[in-house]
Amino acid sequence: MTIRCLQIITRLHSGGAEEAVLKLVQVLYKHSIICDIATGSIQNGGALQKNQLPSQCTLHHIPSLKRKIQALSDIQAYRSLRSLIQKQKYDIVHTHTAKAGIVGRYAAHKASVPVVHTVHGLSFGYPPLTIIQMIFRAFERWAGTFTNKMIFVSHACKQYYLQQKVARPQQSSVIYVGQDLEPYRRVATASYEQRMFARKTLGLHVDSSEIVLACIARIVKGKNLETLFTILSRVVRRHTHLTLLLFGDGEKKYKKDLEYLAKKLGIDKYVRFMGFYSDIWKILPAIDIHCFTSLSEGLPLAVLQCSAAGIPTVCFPFHSTEEIIRNGESGYICPKNDIDAYTHALCTLIENKDMRKEFGKAAVQCARGTKNTNWEVDTYSTQTIRVYNDVLQSSARY
Repeated sequence: MTIRCLQIITRLHSGGAEEAVLKLVQVLYKHSIICDIATGSIQNGGALQKNQLPSQCTLHHIPSLKRKIQALSDIQAYRSLRSLIQKQKYDIVHTHTAKAGIVGRYAAHKASVPVVHTVHGLSFGYPPLTIIQMIFRAFERWAGTFTNKMIFVSHACKQYYLQQKVARPQQSSVIYVGQDLEPYRRVATASYEQRMFARKTLGLHVDSSEIVLACIARIVKGKNLETLFTILSRVVRRHTHLTLLLFGDGEKKYKKDLEYLAKKLGIDKYVRFMGFYSDIWKILPAIDIHCFTSLSEGLPLAVLQCSAAGIPTVCFPFHSTEEIIRNGESGYICPKNDIDAYTHALCTLIENKDMRKEFGKAAVQCARGTKNTNWEVDTYSTQTIRVYNDVLQSSARY
């Protein structure tokens, strides 16, 4: 029996949540679940370029669906989504990200269609909360009252939402985003020649003594990149034979602000903005250390992918950190925004080639998963389908 599902996400750009939705649409299609996507903003290339959608998937552009709280736009987005859901007669709605999750769930609820919501990251952050964050938490609690099931991308996210009384235990499940990690695992065993070729491809010096740092993240304020630049300005006082590559697209103004900051800190000659790479695994052999400074994540796929590739990550704590990194073994988890600790950890790895190798081996093992952490695509689809079936059966639609 074919099931028709509408996936709703605020923006379809190049990020972890976007990739998760597109991957989900692909795998569900193989199991006779036909998905359409409704989104407020579509970016050509990026995640869409990397994930080919099934021919039966229709993209619905809802311009009024925006990230910021804007009453008039939010009301229009709600009406557009409710009309779409009713007109297309979807069997189930699956929402993703904060704004789409709130507006989309309410639209599905008023259209009398069961709804599932996936939490890809914290929509209201950590205490102490700002007024805006408290408003979002209140909306999340309200939307949770008419959500059939909530899916979390990590156990830590689930526990936090339960603690904040945003979700109830009986409606909550943890499903890790499915990833094909085999191309990344091959990076871990790349030869010296392959590593130098990757560096040449990126326009770097073919020199094994140069340390190549990478940050794989969207160029947006939430990724805390200005802190990374401050850290780098301290690192280069001790180590000048290095390069930091930033992989990702995002906000043009923020990128310009970062370029100005790099010049101000005197590190512009060490920093390169590389843009978005659809097949990032192809250039990972060039990388020695992954630098990640975001403070609020659900489960960052970039960290998982680098781990599978045998590249240690230095980061600050975020929800799910310990589900993909063993501190002091496969990477370093530094105290929140502790620039001194992060600088020390990064310099330690820069100075110790053998330690980088050992951390890389441990990272590969972390990325293989355990009985509680499974990244396989088949598991991703099977568990999601199980949630859909439970929701549809309980709502007596079949």
